[in-house]
Amino acid sequence: MIKRGYGMFIHFGVNTFTDDEWSDGTTPASKYNPTHLNGDQWVRVARDAGFRYVLLVTKHHDGFCLWDSKYTTYDVGSSPVKTDVVKAVSDACHKYGLQFAVYYSLWDRHDPSFTNKNPQVYIDYMLGNCSI
Repeated sequence: MIKRGYGMFIHFGVNTFTDDEWSDGTTPASKYNPTHLNGDQWVRVARDAGFRYVLLVTKHHDGFCLWDSKYTTYDVGSSPVKTDVVKAVSDACHKYGLQFAVYYSLWDRHDPSFTNKNPQVYIDYMLGNCSI
């Protein structure tokens, strides 16, 4: 990341709509309800501010995915606003010439496989889920 220089870190998810810094994976997906979601605007502002890359939190510790995941219903596909935020921000980065990076939390407070006694169960879930 040091070689990339100046970048924007975007942390946006279900907890944005509950005014919680961290949520625990129990907030209903229906709470995620952005009324004016515009990934293009976020990236355009980043470019205009001189950022060289955008890093998007695609899934934080609460387990909520900013894309329609095949592996969980705790995602935008199960919310009132189905926009694939990962794709929208990635496409905008390409459009404006910024590098795109993702943050995907390994901790998942929502999916029960995280606490399975066999760690491979969660590893399989995580590897499938992050192959977006």
